[in-house]
Amino acid sequence: MEYKNIIYQVENRVACLTFNRPDVLNAVNAEMMAEIQHALEDARYDEGVGALTVTGAERAFSAGGDVKTMPERLKMNPVDRRANIRKSSRMITAFQQIEKPVIAAVNGAAVGAGCSIAMACDIRLASEKARFGLVFVKRGLHPDMGGSYFLPRIVGTGRACEMIFTGKIIDAQEADRIGLVNRVVAPEKLMDEARTLAEEIANGPAVAIGISKVAIYKGLESDLEAALDYEAFAQSICSQTEDAKEGVQSFLEGREPVFKGR
Repeated sequence: MEYKNIIYQVENRVACLTFNRPDVLNAVNAEMMAEIQHALEDARYDEGVGALTVTGAERAFSAGGDVKTMPERLKMNPVDRRANIRKSSRMITAFQQIEKPVIAAVNGAAVGAGCSIAMACDIRLASEKARFGLVFVKRGLHPDMGGSYFLPRIVGTGRACEMIFTGKIIDAQEADRIGLVNRVVAPEKLMDEARTLAEEIANGPAVAIGISKVAIYKGLESDLEAALDYEAFAQSICSQTEDAKEGVQSFLEGREPVFKGR
């Protein structure tokens, strides 16, 4: 697939997906969402990819939905509008379904659907220039793209309610304080930090990492007994891998493990 709205590159087992509509602050439209889904599918089945980074070109991560198309979307009847949103939401599930860690390198504004996309990633690093907000209420709308699902799970119900009910935009330091991001770094160091972390993960035991991602998200919706049962299943699978044997052997030999991802 030829990409017009994103840039997709793979280097040293790390795929980098860059939203590339800087003239509209990387706002997402239907074509861009299709390209993102396609790139995530490529990464999902590419054995040469162990982790992904997601960022935005130039000043913004993503300003959310393309406002230019909003008037036409508001003219849709509720049935068609719901179907349209459900179709768009497949992009969000693609971030969760890929059994490889996804790191958001939030370089600027991540608002509306842009904030939802960042939250759909597994880890978030933020530039000091980053801004976050689910601003839907400012337009009389409800959050979409998983905003109302992810935010309370990440920052807690009370803080999620405040952000969603007011539509307020918070800076990187506040996002760090409430746990919305893993850490804040200087703008010029953001991509280096993201790539370093991605490469560290990508060169780890791929089966164990991938199945751990599944367990983490399943655990959020499971009771303890179900979580323990899944852990037993996951551990039995990992125990049969070459990487598990290498991990144990390297420990016994007092050296760093060299994983092969299988």
